[in-house]
Amino acid sequence: MVLRILTIGDGDLSFSLALKRAYPHIDLTASTLVESSAELTRTYSNAAVNETELQNTWGVPILFNVDATRLDKTLESSCSKYGLIMFNHPHLGDSTLGISEKLHAQRHYSLLCHYFHSAKKFLTDQSCGRIHVCLCGTQPTTWNLDMAAKRNGLNLISQEGTETPIESWLFHTGKVIQDGGLISPSPEPEHAPAPAPVQKHYPCPRRYRNGKLGSKHYLGKYGYRHRRTGGDLFCGNDNDMSVHQSINYIFECHDAERDLADDDGNGNEDAHLMEANGFVCEICEIEFDDEWLLKRHLDYPAVPDILTSRCSETGKSLSSCDRSQSSLPSKDPSREDTEDITTWNSSCDQIHNDCHHGSLDRSLILIEGKVDGKFDSTRIKWLCRQKDFSLSKYITSKKQCVDAISQGRIYVNGVVALDSGRIVREDDVITLIDATTSHHHHGEQIKSALSIPTSAATENLGCRVVEEISLQMVHQSLPRFVVVYKPVGIRVVGSFSPQTLEMITKRLVKGQLFAGMENISCTALSKLDTGCAGLCVFLVDSKEDMKESNVQVESYDVQITYKFTALVYGRVPEEWRHGVYVKLPRNTARVWKRQKLHDKDLNEVLDCDVGKVIDNDEKIEITPQALDLDSSIFIMSKDSYSSCDNNDITSLDTIEISSRYGSGKVVNTISFILRKMGYPVVNDRFCKREFAMLPRRMRNILKQKICIGCYSVCLHLQNIVHKEVKIEPHRRTQASFWRQVMSNTGDSSVQK
Repeated sequence: MVLRILTIGDGDLSFSLALKRAYPHIDLTASTLVESSAELTRTYSNAAVNETELQNTWGVPILFNVDATRLDKTLESSCSKYGLIMFNHPHLGDSTLGISEKLHAQRHYSLLCHYFHSAKKFLTDQSCGRIHVCLCGTQPTTWNLDMAAKRNGLNLISQEGTETPIESWLFHTGKVIQDGGLISPSPEPEHAPAPAPVQKHYPCPRRYRNGKLGSKHYLGKYGYRHRRTGGDLFCGNDNDMSVHQSINYIFECHDAERDLADDDGNGNEDAHLMEANGFVCEICEIEFDDEWLLKRHLDYPAVPDILTSRCSETGKSLSSCDRSQSSLPSKDPSREDTEDITTWNSSCDQIHNDCHHGSLDRSLILIEGKVDGKFDSTRIKWLCRQKDFSLSKYITSKKQCVDAISQGRIYVNGVVALDSGRIVREDDVITLIDATTSHHHHGEQIKSALSIPTSAATENLGCRVVEEISLQMVHQSLPRFVVVYKPVGIRVVGSFSPQTLEMITKRLVKGQLFAGMENISCTALSKLDTGCAGLCVFLVDSKEDMKESNVQVESYDVQITYKFTALVYGRVPEEWRHGVYVKLPRNTARVWKRQKLHDKDLNEVLDCDVGKVIDNDEKIEITPQALDLDSSIFIMSKDSYSSCDNNDITSLDTIEISSRYGSGKVVNTISFILRKMGYPVVNDRFCKREFAMLPRRMRNILKQKICIGCYSVCLHLQNIVHKEVKIEPHRRTQASFWRQVMSNTGDSSVQK
């Protein structure tokens, strides 16, 4: 008897092709979530060749727009039953992972439940038909694979690594034997056919078959490639594609008499409504607030982050768009799973409604552009700032595009864009609407405040005046000091651009402190690194009085002490709790190799003789004795966090660093010293190995943000003025924050 197999979710069709190449005698039907052949070719460059060989050489039918959780609604009515249904690496995306790992796992548990429930309806013999799923790493445990199978009356009959020849389980037809609730080893298959010889053109590129992506697959030599849903447009790295420890799980039905459809025989889903206990989906046991939400869940049980098909009910295009966390509800990870998943599904419903029913008021259009062929399959955040695209007149940076989309100001084909990572196609129409009007976005009225103005001088880019320090009590001729907060990416000094902190501060104080005065001078007394967020001190006065003000300030010997808060790798020494001083090494100033300096300038930079080689092994001097903060830093440990995950111990410490070091590379210097001492700042770009060892949840939250900032400055004016200004440190620099976050994932933690 010929084995009839249905493959599901085969993105580029390479698995189906490899399976048919290896076992030509099987009766195979291939399916993919991608909506059409044209869309498939645009997403995967190798798909056209795979599709042609499957259809012309092997005569394999290919079905498009097939949803694994709704096979009865997305498979063609002419499709018959199958002896084996296969699904490799089901995944909805990581958009919910930053909200809650429990919510992320719950989404995929629901996916497995609905896949099993849907697949059982298409088995030739429900008493011995088989359902396959391939998962990797800890997915079987975190996604509760066993519970999903039991809820659908399935027994595990085999589990094999992906390197194992698949004929060992592919043609298995024997029933599982249970003894005391334990599953006995599966009997050996009888007359399992040998795979066909490997032809020269079969093997896929080496990276897909040599284990570089985490696991080797037996069908790699026949052309199988594990691909992300984004296909060729996926911009991640190999770690994002890893399928380490992949396992094939094969299930068999154990209760042939059970009503698998769980409905009244007419497709009526009302049988899933359990009003006595609330509105609960009987398939995955997710509870909803009302009947409408439950029915929406049953219509779309598992919505992927990247939508590649069309909504069959409305015919409206959902296109391929990554839904980022900005479009998701802000959730407390400690809340109950059922509430999380209910809100997630409600959010998905709202997003779908926005896609289908969002309207564009033509009177608000600022500019509009049509996507040319050369921009086909590009992301909208990249496209909008290209010089030869019309929207670049108003959008000149990626941040401006992201902000415009988050405020509902960019439309694609008349529908509000949901994410800056959306992929646009040729002939799509991109529209930017005016920023002066309130817009309806995701069900909320929001006021547009994006900085895409007619003049860049009105941009403040998140900077704000924290406090004004007046010295009029000391001397009436003394100017004012202002403490300004700047985010990451803002250069402090310079008048060459309206986006430097110096120019932004001038605009801020002109409206707040010097109303009606045109000639304002602003001098930076702080030179915080561009890549660091924190507080900076400025001297502001009228231009006429600035020269006199500078003389007065110099005569009073103004000093500024900066206090940084940082999160570092490792458990710092115990003596750091009381504080230690570290002398600044001379070689912390960076000298670019291509920078041409005269001998005199080089002496000034290195503070040493010309030609002397920088000693990278210069010893760091640490002492509890007080040193001058102009040439040293003071470090004190404030809190610590340790976790043990799979026998991997992660230790982090929150420390405070104080210094009066006046260089514009002060954070670069501090980071250099901490690296030399063996306690680098978390997310220091020179310490990627340490970052890779952090728990996955930490890495997902941290992204690429360095965990250091200047959150306190102290102004000293001889013995007359001693003024400290401080703000709350960012939570990512606090060990207590990570203790709270990781406690929700079940990690064990200890506090110093």
